[in-house]
Amino acid sequence: MTAGTHVVKRSSWRLMRHLLPQSPAVFEAWNGLLEGLLSVHDRFLVLEPVGRLDLGDPAFLWRIRRAPNRPADTHWLADPTAN
Repeated sequence: MTAGTHVVKRSSWRLMRHLLPQSPAVFEAWNGLLEGLLSVHDRFLVLEPVGRLDLGDPAFLWRIRRAPNRPADTHWLADPTAN
């Protein structure tokens, strides 16, 4: 893991545990929602799925990192008094 990169790990998918195996599109839909939530938090962060339990990996893994060539500090964007 590089500096400024974080990893999120989920070893189960509780919401789907009693349902039949789902299409990979179900994960893609949930992942899209997570990407949207992350972009609301900071539009310069990128969410990358690197492991998928539904495809046989031991866990769901996402890497969160800053988009290339983007500013490191974007908090000034939320400050209405900033010039």
